[in-house]
Amino acid sequence: MIFMFLYNLKKSFLVRLSETNYAIYVQNIPYTMNNRISDIPKLKKILWADFLLGGGTAMIGLLWYPYMAIFLGLPTKLVVFIASITLGYALLAFRLAQQTLPAIWLLRGLVYANWIWTIISIALLISYFNEASAFGVAFLLLQVAVVGSLAYLEGRHISLFKA
Repeated sequence: MIFMFLYNLKKSFLVRLSETNYAIYVQNIPYTMNNRISDIPKLKKILWADFLLGGGTAMIGLLWYPYMAIFLGLPTKLVVFIASITLGYALLAFRLAQQTLPAIWLLRGLVYANWIWTIISIALLISYFNEASAFGVAFLLLQVAVVGSLAYLEGRHISLFKA
């Protein structure tokens, strides 16, 4: 099984469609076949923004969680949970931004995870709307807007390539 995978991987190749568009052709590997990442330089800028925004938010939340919980009017465990999840997303965005050609399956995973986190953030906003301070509500609203926008912008760079 492994030998067949390595044999098929050897037959894979990268095709340059234009200055910024590449297509990856991998025979017999359905998760990457016929996928294309478009405008890689722009995607990398978005991934760097995702890393910096998420990493900054996570570090502030993890380092100063007792003060942030009071400031935001949210439970301490929730602040630590949000910061931890955000750190995971930031590290994944960092890994993708470092790759010459970002792995499509990782990028797709980041996009889906961002959409799921957007939905969870909406649920948190609804759940804590009355208990959170004005800054807490603003933080959750901003999180919904930023994470949803990043998911949309990153997802636009994955498309099917019609051969």
